[in-house]
Amino acid sequence: DVDAREFRGRTPLFLATNGGDDLETVERLIAGGSDVTDRTVRGEEILLSTRYYGDPAFIDALLDAGARLADDDELGGRAVFLAASNGFERVFALAVEEAGLRGIPWWEEVPMHAAARGGSVLIGEALLEREADIDGKDMYGITALQVAAEHGQLRSVEFLLRNGADIEATSRMGLTAFHFATENGHDDV
Repeated sequence: DVDAREFRGRTPLFLATNGGDDLETVERLIAGGSDVTDRTVRGEEILLSTRYYGDPAFIDALLDAGARLADDDELGGRAVFLAASNGFERVFALAVEEAGLRGIPWWEEVPMHAAARGGSVLIGEALLEREADIDGKDMYGITALQVAAEHGQLRSVEFLLRNGADIEATSRMGLTAFHFATENGHDDV
């Protein structure tokens, strides 16, 4: 049975997309009829969990097979934030669309830092359209530019600078984007 559950209620597809590293296995399970919309006994749905731990190729395979965000997913924050933080543009677009249908102001929950961490210029552009603060600081005084530099996200660094990010901004510890990049071995940034 392709949808047989183990003791926690997870199917082979759930396990393959959330801990495995073999796209061929995921595709074989989907082709074999695995339910891409199934939930565990605790209510976890495959697509949500894959947004936490999964490979973007697994997300694409699930979406191509008809997976959608669950109706009770916290679209105002978790789905959009996770998609942005991981650079999952298809899930981001889907979550934004569903949040819009429900009247949820998703942009209030997703700082520019999330797009910078995920390295998605498309997500950064969507946030700028909603007037996100390009130089907004988190509780440590860190900006989106510093996050992009720390994670080696060159495209995000270039995008943020093109759109006016302050290259001289410092965190509470006095660190600039240059410090974050060099400390993490991102000489190309």
